[in-house]
Amino acid sequence: MKNQDLKSSQIISFPNLNYAKKCMNACWKVVLSLLLIAFTISCDKNEAPKIDHGAAAEKRILEVSEQSSISEEDIVTLEKLNSQVTDRNKKASLAQMIESVKIIKELLESLGKFQKEQPSNFKEDYAKLQEQHKKITDKLPRKAKLLKELEALLLKHNTEEIEFPKVVLENAGLAKKLLENYNIKPIQGKPTKYLRTDLERVDRLEIYLNNINEQAGMAATVFRYFKGLKYLAIGSKIETVWDFNQMKSLETLILDINQAPNSWELKMDELKNLKHLEIKGERGNSPFAGVIDFTDKFHLLETLILPKIVTTSLTALVLPNKQHLKTLSINHETGFPKMKRLVIEAKAIEDKDYSFSLGAADNLEIEEVRLSGFKQVKENTTFAVLAAEDLIKSKKRITIKKFSLKNINASVARLRFLNLKESVIENVKFGDKVKIQGNSRLIVEHVDFPSKPNFAWIGSNGIYEYKFQFMTFGGSPLVFADIQPMVVNKANQETVNTLWLTGSIVYPNKTVDLQMFNKLVYLRLMSADAKGVLIEKLILKLHVGRSIVASGEILAGVEMPFYKWEYVE
Repeated sequence: MKNQDLKSSQIISFPNLNYAKKCMNACWKVVLSLLLIAFTISCDKNEAPKIDHGAAAEKRILEVSEQSSISEEDIVTLEKLNSQVTDRNKKASLAQMIESVKIIKELLESLGKFQKEQPSNFKEDYAKLQEQHKKITDKLPRKAKLLKELEALLLKHNTEEIEFPKVVLENAGLAKKLLENYNIKPIQGKPTKYLRTDLERVDRLEIYLNNINEQAGMAATVFRYFKGLKYLAIGSKIETVWDFNQMKSLETLILDINQAPNSWELKMDELKNLKHLEIKGERGNSPFAGVIDFTDKFHLLETLILPKIVTTSLTALVLPNKQHLKTLSINHETGFPKMKRLVIEAKAIEDKDYSFSLGAADNLEIEEVRLSGFKQVKENTTFAVLAAEDLIKSKKRITIKKFSLKNINASVARLRFLNLKESVIENVKFGDKVKIQGNSRLIVEHVDFPSKPNFAWIGSNGIYEYKFQFMTFGGSPLVFADIQPMVVNKANQETVNTLWLTGSIVYPNKTVDLQMFNKLVYLRLMSADAKGVLIEKLILKLHVGRSIVASGEILAGVEMPFYKWEYVE
């Protein structure tokens, strides 16, 4: 019975166990579901929120546009932010705003320069600022603020008062000149002050302070307010620097440097409109430190006038490609004793005798002489390149490594005491526009050409006198046949009066035939050793030959050293 009870109890417990298992499984499902929900919620909380790149970029653009200064790095940063924007319309709108920030950057820089020093042409430059301002998008609040800054700048300019020293207004006559020439008066109740806008109407000013009690540099504080000047003639005590670069409209500059210090600097390289430059002074000191090089400068230059105190100290004068240069006054009786490089290239330099005297006892070698574009207009002009007078007196030559003459017209031409290592001579003509008889000459004395010269470069028209003395090529004597085509031409047959053939000249067949010269009066023949020319026959027109000189002696008839003298009808 007990066994039956035991089995019966065991059998009764099985249903309870199954039920428990089912309960456990259900609990685990609930727990797992809760865990899954919790994990999902946790993941959602850890996920980064989405960024609105368009809004972030726009915010930064607005911030940068309000800065007092904007750098290139700021612009790069804005462009990187915009590159992250995916919306096309937003991206285009932001790009427009960034372009406006760039304009603001330029405007701020320009306004800073205006505050330091107003430009030479305020109205023109201010108009450019206004045009830039119009390009800024209205999306940037900074645009309205900048407009107020521009208006304040204009108001300041229009009402700014400039005060001049009384000594300048009265003793130098500035007040009188402003009143008489431009009807400009001082501000009422302020006799030494003027409105800046009035001063900028002045386009011509002459002011010399040399004779008044002034401080060095006083003139500089005066003329810098006249931004509209096209013509300025000024003399003053000079400080170490005289700066004209802010006077952008200047076309004529005349400087009196009589009161210049031992060492000073002239700044004018930015004067792109400069046409006339004149330096005046019999004392004082040159500002050029021995070198004037206008390469790629002053393309409109028409006039250059330099005093002796400048030219005597020059080692280089370089004026290449000056197509407008017409008036040149640089050659003085003292010449260019220190010159090493002389370059003048023009189209039509007119109305003057030009004698380029070069060298000195301690300067016998010149690097380069290049001259072109000397056009004869007035009558009886002279063009010469020669050694200095004291060198000629002592029979010394200067050596020129590179020598070039092109496009030159004159009545008289002289080349004297030159050793030419390289030589180019083209389109050179002498004998034009001769009013006084005897003022058409070609004179070549003590010149050694690098090779046998081709005298086709010489165009002559009615030459009165030829003088060839000690002319050689590479040290070798010249053959008369080399110069005969130049000397003997139709234009000269009725004009040649005087002929010098002296020095190392070889005469083929020992014959000199000059019968083509109908008016030859004076003939000089001499060899280098002064022992008589090595010719045996001289042929002349019957009615000429008034004076024949050989070996320094005037010969009559057919006297030695000629073995045969022949007159031709």
